Amino acid sequence: MQTKTDHEMPDTLVIKTRILTIFVNYVHSETVETHVHRLSLSLTYYISIGAGTAGECLSKVRAQRGVTHMLRKLAIGAAVVSGLAIVSVTSATAYTIQRVCPAHSIGVVTGAISGACDLGTVNNDNPLPGQVNSDNMFGTNTWSFLGKVEGLATGADGDLSIVGDGQSGSWSISLANFWATHQQAMLVLKGGNGQGIEPQVYVGYLLQLGTLAGTYTTPFEKNNPTNISHATLYAVTGTGPPGGPSPVPIPAIFPIFAAVMGLFGFVGWRRRRRAAAVA
Repeated sequence: MQTKTDHEMPDTLVIKTRILTIFVNYVHSETVETHVHRLSLSLTYYISIGAGTAGECLSKVRAQRGVTHMLRKLAIGAAVVSGLAIVSVTSATAYTIQRVCPAHSIGVVTGAISGACDLGTVNNDNPLPGQVNSDNMFGTNTWSFLGKVEGLATGADGDLSIVGDGQSGSWSISLANFWATHQQAMLVLKGGNGQGIEPQVYVGYLLQLGTLAGTYTTPFEKNNPTNISHATLYAVTGTGPPGGPSPVPIPAIFPIFAAVMGLFGFVGWRRRRRAAAVA
C-alpha cells in the first residue's frame, strides 16, 4: 500500500493558503521578534524602576520608535490567521493506494489527483457500492454509488455524465454543489472480460477536490488499447476532506506575543491590588 497526500487544491484554498504562508513568513522575521523582545524588556524595566502606573509605563514603551507600528501589524496578522482558521483552510487530503496500477493505467483520467490510481480485486465493481467498499479503495470503505454509464457510450445516470465511447471521451458531475456535501469522489472504469487484458480488474481514480469534469482514456490494453465496459461514480458523503480540516500553523512569534500580553495582565492586576490596598 502507498499512502499519499494530495496538494492539488481548488483555487480558493490555494489563495487562502498562500495568504497564510506570506503572513507566517512575515511575522517570523528577525526584525519583528526583536521588536517584541524590546517591548517586553522595556515594559519590565519601567515597572521595576517605578516609572509610574502601569498605564504610564505602557505609554513610555509605546513611545519607542517602531513599537506601536509593530503591534498594529501583529494585531492585523492575528486577525488574518483567525479568519483563515474559521474557514478551515485545508492543505491536503490523505489517501492510501491499496494496489498499484500498471504504468499505462496511470494518468488517463484528467480531473483526478495525479498518480491517484487504485486497482480493485475483481473484474467488475458490482455489487454497487459493496465491491469498492470491500476492496477498501483508496483506504475508504464508506463509498456511496452515484451513477453508472454503460457502453461506454454517451449517456448519463444519476450524477455522472459521459460524452464519448469505450476508448476516450469526457466525464462530468451534473450536480453543481456536489462538493458541498461530499468529501471524496472516485471514478471507476471497468474493462472487458477477455483473456490477456491488463489490468484484469476494475480501476479507480480519485478525483480532485472541487473538480466537476475531465477527460478519460481507456486504461486497459491487450497489445493495443481495449474498450471500457462502463464507468461508475462513487463518493463519500460529508463536508471537508476526510479527517477534518488540517490545523492552521501557529508562528513561533505568537507564544512570545502571548507572554507579553500576559505581562500586561499582571501589571493591571498589581495596579488594581494597590488601589484596593489604598482604599
